[in-house]
Amino acid sequence: MKARFKNKSTIQYILVSDLHSFNLPFLAPEEFNNNTIEFIKQCPVDLLQLIDPISFFEIYSKKLWFYGTDFKFFYTHSIENIIEHSLNAVQLTLIFLDSKSKIHEEIYQKLVGKNKLIFFYFRNLENVNNLKDKVVLSPFSFLNEIFCNQREILDLMNF
Repeated sequence: MKARFKNKSTIQYILVSDLHSFNLPFLAPEEFNNNTIEFIKQCPVDLLQLIDPISFFEIYSKKLWFYGTDFKFFYTHSIENIIEHSLNAVQLTLIFLDSKSKIHEEIYQKLVGKNKLIFFYFRNLENVNNLKDKVVLSPFSFLNEIFCNQREILDLMNF
């Protein structure tokens, strides 16, 4: 199954979760209970929101672009899909991983440096000593990375 892309300036948020043997369809996976949604709520939906907020608001309020946050969810058993999707992304992407998981660390190692539009956020920060490149620690540090690398990000996206 392929996840569909949205507007090129939309920021893509990807949550990676281990497949648990006991999942109830009416309960959210455990990964949602660690402030992931709160983190995303503090981040922009689109780069245009940062570059030209007035135009973004006008377009968004007139419902010319009627979309919410570009949020995707992958289980680690589909590691090839996660990597393929992320490497082919033409959007700025923030991937949520768990540093306690070896599979999550493997995903990080396979993606870091391969696509400069990808950033990572690790839950359980105590285990991220050796994982520093392209890692953000908070919504503020993600915004800071965007602003500090704004020209490079826009060039990579052909803006």
